[in-house]
Amino acid sequence: MKKVHQLWPKPVFETEIVCEKDWLNFVYDCDYERMKIDNGSYSKDKYILNKLPELKNLIMEQVNFFVHYCLMVSKVQFYFLNSWIVKHNPEDWGQEHIHPNSLLSGVYYLDVPKDSGNIVFVKGHDNTEIFPVAISPNVTEFNYLNSKEVSFSVSQHKLIIFPSTLAHRIEPNKSKQNRYTLAFNLFCKGEFGSHESKLIL
Repeated sequence: MKKVHQLWPKPVFETEIVCEKDWLNFVYDCDYERMKIDNGSYSKDKYILNKLPELKNLIMEQVNFFVHYCLMVSKVQFYFLNSWIVKHNPEDWGQEHIHPNSLLSGVYYLDVPKDSGNIVFVKGHDNTEIFPVAISPNVTEFNYLNSKEVSFSVSQHKLIIFPSTLAHRIEPNKSKQNRYTLAFNLFCKGEFGSHESKLIL
């Protein structure tokens, strides 16, 4: 019997939430500011989900499902730290980055025209498996064991939740329309461990 075990993979949770027209009208009317490196804009309000309570609750339902029923974590509750709308005009893009000072991050796709840019997750320098980052062997076929990056196709209604330390970038918006997404970060509180290592936050 031959078997390969994928130990300690990076969990990326993918699902859908049907987008309401009111949410779209809201994000179209938001006040935006250009990012410092001039590759996109974000809402001036960095706690935008407080203005969209229905969407906030729906996203939290999916976060709880991921944490409690996929990761099987108990006695811990996640909560939102911040949230903002990202607007990418044609030719805008997102540089490779992580989300500091959080545990989970996510993106919800509100209005993503065709060819407006997929999200690409990048293997970190600490994930060496057999070969370190400086060594790039030839492979006959790419898969989750040997790929240095994985692209997720995006569409309206899609929600993706991932560890905040997982590096990712956004491909250039090659459409002729603006692209709108919601980004957010979460942390957690609750009971951790037991006996002499028990911690309650």
